[in-house]
Amino acid sequence: RISSPIEQQLSYNGAPFRTWFNSDEGVNFGWEFEVRKSLDFLGGYFKNFLVNVNYTRIQSKVEFNEIVSDGRGGNAVVHSSRPLQGQSPYMINLSLLFTEPTFGTAINILYNRYGERLDAVVLGDGDIYEQPRDVVDLAITQPLFSALEAKFTIKDVAGNPIPVTTISVK
Repeated sequence: RISSPIEQQLSYNGAPFRTWFNSDEGVNFGWEFEVRKSLDFLGGYFKNFLVNVNYTRIQSKVEFNEIVSDGRGGNAVVHSSRPLQGQSPYMINLSLLFTEPTFGTAINILYNRYGERLDAVVLGDGDIYEQPRDVVDLAITQPLFSALEAKFTIKDVAGNPIPVTTISVK
């Protein structure tokens, strides 16, 4: 249970703008599965490789009261629920790490995918949802001295565009 979760809302005051608000209460429930395995069982140079697989499944819910038109010129208060803003129902992470034994250089290739998530709450107009996206990152780390290291990263190597969010009345 989450007391007063902070969520993002899209509002309009002549032009659209994003702001933050607290919902009354939210609930997150889920599980996570992770496996880390060295590839040393393949022998030789493969002892320098490590594979990491992570899957997370989450159900989230925020309950709220909403004022809607009753169709007869009046308004009615309706109790409703939706996912917690920003919470994906699933996340997949894969990583392949190689550490070069002589120089200590580490090369990490990371893959991430997340499920459809509520991008912004839009009061009375249908919420905005961000669609799933695949992302591949690359990170190279080189130890320099005993207390220093240099790190080079490329985010989203494939250059996939961020999916256009969709407006859906749910």
